[in-house]
Amino acid sequence: MATFKVDETRAMGVLEAAHAGQTSLDGWLDGLVASMRQLTPHAELTVAAVVQRHADHWQLVGGDTAAQGIGPLAEFGSLLPHVPPEALDAYYRVPERVDTHSRIRVRRPAAMDVGDQFLAALGQSDSLSLVSQGGDGVSMVLFSMVPRPIEVSSGHLLLLARAAAHLEAALRIRVDDTIPVAVMGTDGRLREAEDVGDQPVVRERLTQHIRSVERSRLRRARRSPEAIDGWSAIVSGRYGIVEREEGGRREYHVHEHPPHVWSARALTAREASVLELSARGMSGKLVAYSLGIAFSGVTRALTSAAMKTGCGSRAELVRLAAAALQPGEKLDTGNLTAAEVDVLQRLREGWSNAAIARARGTSERTIANQVGSLLRKSGRGSRRALAASALDPVG
Repeated sequence: MATFKVDETRAMGVLEAAHAGQTSLDGWLDGLVASMRQLTPHAELTVAAVVQRHADHWQLVGGDTAAQGIGPLAEFGSLLPHVPPEALDAYYRVPERVDTHSRIRVRRPAAMDVGDQFLAALGQSDSLSLVSQGGDGVSMVLFSMVPRPIEVSSGHLLLLARAAAHLEAALRIRVDDTIPVAVMGTDGRLREAEDVGDQPVVRERLTQHIRSVERSRLRRARRSPEAIDGWSAIVSGRYGIVEREEGGRREYHVHEHPPHVWSARALTAREASVLELSARGMSGKLVAYSLGIAFSGVTRALTSAAMKTGCGSRAELVRLAAAALQPGEKLDTGNLTAAEVDVLQRLREGWSNAAIARARGTSERTIANQVGSLLRKSGRGSRRALAASALDPVG
């Protein structure tokens, strides 16, 4: 299995394409594909598709221009209604934002026939997917395809996950089609405002965020892999920005981020956002980056949500939420050793490696190795994803 190569110096281009202000969906997708080709230069084929999940089928909403002229891809929209929707759930409703066909084959064997046939028709063997989930059942996937099975290093997975956070934030704003609540210049100064004009704290955070974004986009900074650290996908868990050009000058339109699926369940908007992303298996640090909040804010939000919903712990809350959001994602325990099953059960209860090591009378290194084995065998991409997994009762 080959290691998938990512050009870390090109990550900023994906963020810029995500938050760009093209008027048409296809034009926006063309920009995303162009930026993704630079980020993954060794991929033989890169395409984008926006699809929507209905009760009994998936529907193609839009795709990049180039893909519409490639045989199997051009026929993709007409084939979707005839493919079992559960098979495509494995590709468009993944627990995390970054996945590969190889990992999906491990995690959801029942879905691999569809993916295998589709890749084979394009002369490819594996794919890297950046998956974004918007409102109303809409999902977007950027596929980078290669002719051999691949694996992605942990460092590049984190970089790609951060880039995908921006894709999802931008997709949600585009699907919701909201009116900007503020317009700000590239210097961070407020030009127009609706709801945020009389909120000094929010206004200051937006100002600092835009100034940080502008610094990240400077020529001397943008080619550093750390550049994206200064550009979170959302500000204060609530606001996203879209770049526009008006009268020959650049500006940023500020949109309120659409509510997450849990927001109507007695949770605050922040608690709902943190819970949804945590239930999808994202680490606390990635959740914090995605929402533009402090890491400690993630813990506080989950603790508060657990109390409101009557759950005994944050881990229990995340497991319940994961079962509701990803009902088809079950982890098969049939290929796990007895020790790995025990470690997995403790992970699902929120235990740390150190606590598990003490309980099992072994070293933390041994537990870390067993967690690594669990990740490989399950096709999950993170410890949080393992902890949030529902277990296959026949495993």
